[in-house]
Amino acid sequence: MTGGVPYSLTVPKPPTRDSLTDEQFNAMMEKGYDQAKSGDGLSVDKAFAKISRNNKSGYESEVEDNGVE
Repeated sequence: MTGGVPYSLTVPKPPTRDSLTDEQFNAMMEKGYDQAKSGDGLSVDKAFAKISRNNKSGYESEVEDNGVE
């Protein structure tokens, strides 16, 4: 091993607006809007705190420095 990840790692690519039809884009936006209206989601602080708990990289200390638990 040369200091890399010891397994295959792929990062999913989210769809871009150019790759979506108008119907697909509108459905995605409607879903997000409905989730926001119903309160189904996380605040930015809670979302990044959740990410930091799941990702034990250097980001965790940045979140703690900003007062997020």
